[in-house]
Amino acid sequence: MRPPRIRPLLLAAAAAILCAAAPARADRKFYLFTYQYATLPKGAAEIETWITREDDDSVAKQIDGQFQIEGEFGITDRFDVSLYTILQKEGSESLDWDASKIEMKYRLGEPGKWPVDVELYAEYEQPFKVHGWGEPELKLILAHDFGPVNVAGNFIFFKPVDDETGRHLAWEKEWAAGASYELSPRVNLGVEGHGSFTHSSAKIGPVLSYQGEKAWAAIGPYFGLTSRDGDTGARAILGFYF
Repeated sequence: MRPPRIRPLLLAAAAAILCAAAPARADRKFYLFTYQYATLPKGAAEIETWITREDDDSVAKQIDGQFQIEGEFGITDRFDVSLYTILQKEGSESLDWDASKIEMKYRLGEPGKWPVDVELYAEYEQPFKVHGWGEPELKLILAHDFGPVNVAGNFIFFKPVDDETGRHLAWEKEWAAGASYELSPRVNLGVEGHGSFTHSSAKIGPVLSYQGEKAWAAIGPYFGLTSRDGDTGARAILGFYF
């Protein structure tokens, strides 16, 4: 997930931060790739924009970008549904419609009720280039709060589709994990990693998260741990409550 240049991301995040200012919300994101233990309250709605820029190929130094917009809706206090549309840019090609998807999350209990909070996640993505069935994804979300410190980890199972043939490939196993410290009720600073068990890849980077009354923002760069993981990338997520 990915657009060119980090400076526009920082400016966009700063604009969202200046618009907001107040108490924290349970559904705010501390991370860029890792899902924490959170769903929207019943009847609540949120719009999120995701902007990502990434070095896709460590040899050719190709820079890719992605813009994603999401509408999220609280069905119950522990179950929410999201609808996405995704635009993709690969190298020198222009930004183009890439896919749409639906996501569902369900929390199994209230925070702190169990030694480890457990949330279930299911997603279906339909690439526009694929005429058959799209790509399912399942996540097991685990998290716990230790006072001002949040720790979260995701086990991800993903079945990709070949864009050329439309055939499903083998299931892939991925991961994401992070830890975040509450500097103030509005500001969290953390570190997270994400990667693939299947392809033995990993990236890591810092994350800054800010919470306002009607909006929140999370932003950060990330770095490949080996040459095959690519060099650098950056992501900004901006959320607005309704």
